[in-house]
Amino acid sequence: MYRGKVLPSLTLILLTLVTRAEIFNVKKFGAAGDGKTDDTWAIQEAINQAGRSGKSDTIFFPKGTYLVVSYKKTSNYLENYLLLLHSNLTIMGTGSSSVIKLGNNLFNKRDSSANAHIFYGKNITDISFTGIVIDMNGKNNPVPENFIKNHCAIFISNGNNFNITNSKIINCAGRNMIILKGNGKTAFIQNNSFINGGRYTGTMKPNQFQSDFSFVYSEWSNTLVAGNLIRQNNADIALTGYTGGVEIHGSNSAVLSNTIYGCYPAVYISSSWYHLYDIRVEDNLMQFCVKGISFWVNYPVSQVKIANNKIDLTYNRFQPQSLSAGIEVPNGNSKNYSFALANNAPLDSIIIENNQISSLFPDGNTNTCAGIVVHSLYNSIIQKNKISGMNYAGVVISASKWGCGSVHITNNLFYAFRLLKNTKAVSGYFVITDTYTEKGKAEPGFKNIVIEKNETVTYPKIQGGNFYEAFIALPEVAQKQIRFNANNLSHPPKDPKRVITD
Repeated sequence: MYRGKVLPSLTLILLTLVTRAEIFNVKKFGAAGDGKTDDTWAIQEAINQAGRSGKSDTIFFPKGTYLVVSYKKTSNYLENYLLLLHSNLTIMGTGSSSVIKLGNNLFNKRDSSANAHIFYGKNITDISFTGIVIDMNGKNNPVPENFIKNHCAIFISNGNNFNITNSKIINCAGRNMIILKGNGKTAFIQNNSFINGGRYTGTMKPNQFQSDFSFVYSEWSNTLVAGNLIRQNNADIALTGYTGGVEIHGSNSAVLSNTIYGCYPAVYISSSWYHLYDIRVEDNLMQFCVKGISFWVNYPVSQVKIANNKIDLTYNRFQPQSLSAGIEVPNGNSKNYSFALANNAPLDSIIIENNQISSLFPDGNTNTCAGIVVHSLYNSIIQKNKISGMNYAGVVISASKWGCGSVHITNNLFYAFRLLKNTKAVSGYFVITDTYTEKGKAEPGFKNIVIEKNETVTYPKIQGGNFYEAFIALPEVAQKQIRFNANNLSHPPKDPKRVITD
């Protein structure tokens, strides 16, 4: 686990390695770099010649725009590629003037095989990118209707030691910019810019048939994503579909000090295939995001720290009246527990502290927003968060098939809450429910939930509606496990409302 600050610049490390290995200048292998000539084969020849000595050789791109057009079809279109990587390589440019650009009209065809990754590698180790720009030319490769296009800038399946630093990837029409797939380990993604992807590819004409997108996706353990700019330059177009910032699927990983703008969600934490543990999401700026940090829970999740993030929420463009949340563990359909609904396991040892969560909803918007929405927590702390501008809840906590126990919610600050347009719905600083509905079985319920020393600065200016300090809908025995102590959440919100359920 990465406990310290962001690691030192990898450029210095790479430059040291370069002095010990060979440099393969792509122009010496026939690459023109004029933005017109197909340079795919010349670049591939440089890659093929490198690494023969067993050292970590460098593929160097001098100033120029290197057009890549020719791609290899494999037996699996998900493994099609333009440039095939092997182990022990550094892809290096001079910075913003070294551009690798995807050709026009390659992947806008109604053909699944018209779909290839710019850089692809499988079972490889020690791969680095630095000082390079990859232009995925999404405006000239829009996704056709009823087709899925998965092409990305860099795809590595099963490997070790991947690094990308001081680089830029832009305008992706495919599903991801970077994918680290399978049982890999150790990835450093630092000090890069990832700009435009999914529905928005740098043009006002939307890439409207792209169904899902994330800038960075990693299944590898020991992944560090730090100090990057991740941005949709037109969030209104981008947010007409799912547009994830960073997806973490591997343990011992961290997302630190990034600026993430116009995403849904900004950070996605998923235990899709196994127990996920030791995750940090800290010191990030998340602006204009439908959701800040969202979980997908199929196997247990433990030892997660979410701290010192600033999250500014916007509304969902394609799902009216849906919920925007700063931090969310979705509960799915409480009548069914399944992988498909991502409500299949509990979470243990979750710390959520010192986050600032606010909403940027326009007046009259019908979407709902909440600061923190969690379920099935154990041995967890929610403390010292500042939550403002919400219209549904500050903190929502629910039990489920696994219950909820030993949760301490303390020293949180709520202010400037707003009226929920649905005046028949309840809202409040705290909303607490038990969503377990399976009949004939004992309910785990709540145990030892302490809510204390929380307060407000300014009270909500709410006329009508059902806004409470806390709305608690639980069986009578479970209500005794919810303890309030020394909270400063007095009127004008209504006193805590307790509803006894079966």
